[in-house]
Amino acid sequence: MEMEKNFNPQALEGELQTKLIRRTTKKFEITPEGQQLYEYAVALIRLQQKAVSELSNTGVRELHI
Repeated sequence: MEMEKNFNPQALEGELQTKLIRRTTKKFEITPEGQQLYEYAVALIRLQQKAVSELSNTGVRELHI
């Protein structure tokens, strides 16, 4: 699975109306909301991989949605 090359975290924060990353001049930290979104993303990827594995006739393949 390939991430879109022009991914913009600020645009996602705007769409969700919440901060996902706390930025300072020296570092950044993931907010609790960012951590929750990350956990959702991991679960979605695992579910997608499970679906491909269980539904394909030839084993594991990539499913592009």
